Amino acid sequence: MGACVSCIFDNLGRAPIFSPPGMLGQDLSLDDVFQPGMLAWKTALLLEVNFALEDHSFRAHLVMLMAEDAISHLNQALDALLSSL
Repeated sequence: MGACVSCIFDNLGRAPIFSPPGMLGQDLSLDDVFQPGMLAWKTALLLEVNFALEDHSFRAHLVMLMAEDAISHLNQALDALLSSL
């Protein structure tokens, strides 16, 4: 992801700024964020990536919610990558 974004920003003549992952809704209960009775899965992974242009007011947020099936595929891909090292 970082290489792709860096390439796009290079073409724009800009430098990206990445911030570390953070917790969304840290001060909220899960019931306040989601309606648990409406969810079809028990486990999910919420990813947020923040982008900004250095010395500019442009900011973007990529938020991705991965359900159990997607997490399983991600886990398999990471296992395969780590075993190939």
